[in-house]
Amino acid sequence: MRGFDWEELKTAYNGRSVPSRGLRNSGNETYEPPFRGALVIAQNADVSASNPMLERIIHLYTDRSGQNAQTKAAAEQLIAVNLNHFIQLATERRQQIPPVSDLKRVLKTSRTYKFIEVRTVNSAINAKFNRRYPAAPRRPATVKCCVFQR
Repeated sequence: MRGFDWEELKTAYNGRSVPSRGLRNSGNETYEPPFRGALVIAQNADVSASNPMLERIIHLYTDRSGQNAQTKAAAEQLIAVNLNHFIQLATERRQQIPPVSDLKRVLKTSRTYKFIEVRTVNSAINAKFNRRYPAAPRRPATVKCCVFQR
C-alpha cells in the first residue's frame, strides 16, 4: 500500500491549485483555481516529507492535563437527549409522541431542566451497546443531542 505523498500539496502553499482541470475549448488551456483553504493533519505518526514541506507545518501537541475533577463535575450537571433514540424507544413501547418539530420547539422552553444547546456528544448508550454486542452493526460513537442543565 502506498502512503500519502505530502509533496503533492506543496503547490497549494504558493496559492496554486492542487488539481487542475482542462477547459472545453479548442486550445490547451487549463483551469487552476487558487487554493484558499487550510489543511489539518491529524495523526500520531510523524510526517515524512522534504524540509520545505515540513517547514510549512505547524505542530500542535495536546494532552489531558487540562481536564480535572472540576470539568468532570460540570459535565455531570448536564443531560443529553438524542431525539432519534427517544422516538425509537417510544415506538418500541407503543407510546404516542408529538411530531419531532413540536418536540424540538417545546424542549427549548423546558422549565424543569434548562435547555442549553444542540450539540454532538459522546454516546454512553451506543458505547455500551457496541461493547455488549460486538458482532452487531456498530452504532456511532457520537450523536447529536439536545443538552440540558440539571
